[in-house]
Amino acid sequence: MAKTINESCPALLVELVVETCLEREGIEVTDKLVSELTARANYHFAHNAKFRKEIKGKGNEGRDNLYKYITHWIKSKYWEKYSYLKEKVVHPDELL
Repeated sequence: MAKTINESCPALLVELVVETCLEREGIEVTDKLVSELTARANYHFAHNAKFRKEIKGKGNEGRDNLYKYITHWIKSKYWEKYSYLKEKVVHPDELL
């Protein structure tokens, strides 16, 4: 089983989805924010079967679901509420 979204669904470039969602919400795109949101998506992909199933959806469903989740996280500004998650970047080797 693939450990990250990009490994499992190469057509879904998570970083580009994150950047697009940030721009749509009028939030400045920074490397730090893109990294945090990408790490969060990969964490959920590795640990949450429902999330993984939705991201691996047929056709454009996976992409649309990823947009939905990332937009939700951006609107909730999770990084302000859960600052301890900022440093939690899951490396694929940690998941073995």
